[in-house]
Amino acid sequence: MRNNSYNILDDVKGFERVLLISYSPEISLKGKNRGDFVSMLKHNIISRLKTVTEEFKLVRNSSRFLVYLNNESWENKNLIKKIVKIIRSTFGVSSLSFAYQSSLNIEDVKKISLHLFSLSYSNMSSFKVSASRSNKDYYLKSPQINEAVASTILNFINEKKLPVKVNLKHPDLTIYVEVSDSAFVFIEKIPSVGGLPLAIQGEVLFDLKDLKEQTLEDFILSAFLTLRRGIKPLFINSSEVNAEVLNEFIREISIFLLPNKIEFVDSYNGSHFVVESIMAFPKDSSLSPSKFIFPLLSDESFLNKERGIMKELISDD
Repeated sequence: MRNNSYNILDDVKGFERVLLISYSPEISLKGKNRGDFVSMLKHNIISRLKTVTEEFKLVRNSSRFLVYLNNESWENKNLIKKIVKIIRSTFGVSSLSFAYQSSLNIEDVKKISLHLFSLSYSNMSSFKVSASRSNKDYYLKSPQINEAVASTILNFINEKKLPVKVNLKHPDLTIYVEVSDSAFVFIEKIPSVGGLPLAIQGEVLFDLKDLKEQTLEDFILSAFLTLRRGIKPLFINSSEVNAEVLNEFIREISIFLLPNKIEFVDSYNGSHFVVESIMAFPKDSSLSPSKFIFPLLSDESFLNKERGIMKELISDD
């Protein structure tokens, strides 16, 4: 597990801890049906979180979702790790942050920012403040928020005589401030899987007939790429696969399918497309080539990047 900032989100009196979830830019770019994608993502996040806890509340805030936990949950590090893994591997989620929520009083924002800085400065030599505001009625603009927070931190640095400077291009630490109906302050955006919410684009058949130990990695990547496009796969020809290999395949992609299980079918429906993991059309198939999707027919550098993301999320323990 990477060293995420939730390790330093202790209980600060007067301020609430919250999980700040940003959804994929692909969803933000949707037009009139954007609400359908957001609603599906909300449903998916809730159903997935319920596999590990019932003690949470999820609300939508601007282009974010906020997840609230009780104090007991926040102190349960094993539970927090599970929540991180589940949210990061939820298709449609772009990033996850552990934030403090405060009032719009700039003094509260400065207090939280200084608290986060004081817990982090020993491991870095530079910082910057990055503010944004969706609340255009707020009396301070983003540059003014940056200046107010940075000045407070610089006073602390000068008082303690710390070897830490402002670096706007490549800082060791970035303090993010987001202003909407409340202020949210955090120091890390944990990258997540992105893509489109699972099942928003319907179903396809995923053909397992050539799944072997030698092709397992390609099949897992193909399933991952299919899922990322918001497509729910129905798996066909599982009876032709060695049980041990099939179980390994199921185990590897299960994190992306929670709380649902793999669905196997035994017949072809002409209205479905068929996903083939191999990179050539089947020679003995009577089906029209237009019915096939080949996820691995792509640039190798893109596939390597996607493979890296997938492996990190699978092994993120």
